[in-house]
Amino acid sequence: MARPREFVAEEVVGKALTAFWLRGYHAMSVDDVLSAIGIGRQSFYNAFGDKRALLGLCLARYRDQQQATLAGYFATRATVTAGFTALFESFLAEPDAHKRRGCLILNTAVELAASDVDVADVAAAYQLAIEDMFAAQLARALTEGSAAMDEARRKARLLVAIYLGLRTMAKADPRSSAIADAIKLAIEQVTTFVGADA
Repeated sequence: MARPREFVAEEVVGKALTAFWLRGYHAMSVDDVLSAIGIGRQSFYNAFGDKRALLGLCLARYRDQQQATLAGYFATRATVTAGFTALFESFLAEPDAHKRRGCLILNTAVELAASDVDVADVAAAYQLAIEDMFAAQLARALTEGSAAMDEARRKARLLVAIYLGLRTMAKADPRSSAIADAIKLAIEQVTTFVGADA
């Protein structure tokens, strides 16, 4: 009879996600991973295959969590402008230690994308998903017309660049005045494009 697992896979992925986010992929040996997730070597290999496979699960978990968080800003605000404002201003309220982590997907892409096509694909898909979300929100406030929709896509790309850029900038200096300036610019872009009441 097979021995039952003595751990919950979802909890293990959560612990591994935090460890990879804090330390990176290459900096962690398999022994480091095992220490972080708190399970034995054989159980680890049986459940997850290897360190790279576990990283893939962590990236997928992070992606889903972040996309749900972003969507929540728009679902709970009366206007598109209010949604973007809440999203960008929430960054200022994050603790410095959290800002210094950056974005797990971007961090991993910087570290591995040049040699790992799958990681590059995950990062590209993540950025496109955020772009799609932002473009859809901007388009909500516009009248019909292909030109306006094209412009919504272009504005969404700028907002994605600012949003993801903030995650990278804050790793070096979470209190930089450039962060607040970039957030102000992002909100101004939305307000100018769709109006303060849209």
